[in-house]
Amino acid sequence: MAWFSAHLSIRDEGIREEIRVAVTIGLLGGFTTFSAFSKESLLLLQQGRMGTCALYVALSVILSILAVWGGSKLVGLSASPITP
Repeated sequence: MAWFSAHLSIRDEGIREEIRVAVTIGLLGGFTTFSAFSKESLLLLQQGRMGTCALYVALSVILSILAVWGGSKLVGLSASPITP
């Protein structure tokens, strides 16, 4: 998938620039963020720090959900799914 988004970023095959940038930044940014989270979690497990790892994973997930919820409230969106 990273190859696909990198390919989109350098080739012009009739894809709008906005779409190309969103796909490249979104996918690669998401992969690197999740990779860092996974690496840190694994490192904590390898060090035998189970409690710290559990707290890190739980707080990361809970705080990210709260941040999305808070952001949606900030811009006046409801927590319900968007319908077409």
